[in-house]
Amino acid sequence: MRKMTRSMRALLESELEKAIHGKGGLLADPSAAMGLLWVRRGLMFWARLFDLEARRLMDNHFRLGEPGTFMAQTTLAYDKEISDFHGWVARKAFLMSVRAAPEWDVLCERAGLPSDGKQLAEELRSWAKVLDGLDKRMRTLHTKYDLDDRRRTI
Repeated sequence: MRKMTRSMRALLESELEKAIHGKGGLLADPSAAMGLLWVRRGLMFWARLFDLEARRLMDNHFRLGEPGTFMAQTTLAYDKEISDFHGWVARKAFLMSVRAAPEWDVLCERAGLPSDGKQLAEELRSWAKVLDGLDKRMRTLHTKYDLDDRRRTI
């Protein structure tokens, strides 16, 4: 992961040298910094989604207030990680696509993921942990270089 972080750092520093970004995290679009920012947000969405399903599987039952369907978990992960950066159009498009997504059992079968709940939960937790670590490194770079654009899309 250190090699990847060095590559990201070099890429961001290259853009900083070219002075293509504005002050206060206003990123040029398109740019590598903007791409990495959305990659980070997307990865954190998946980390939240994986964590929600892993917790549900480990409990072996639905706890009051915790979403159990893929759609409910996806919506919660979206609200936590991405919705603040989506405008009306992007939000509606995302929520429409979620309604068409299958449930976890179908997704697992299609993706070749474990059908055993405990094994799947361990795998999802492992992925979430790795993604959390990557997010910390990427967030540090975006913050250090004032490249954490907080604007909404359309």
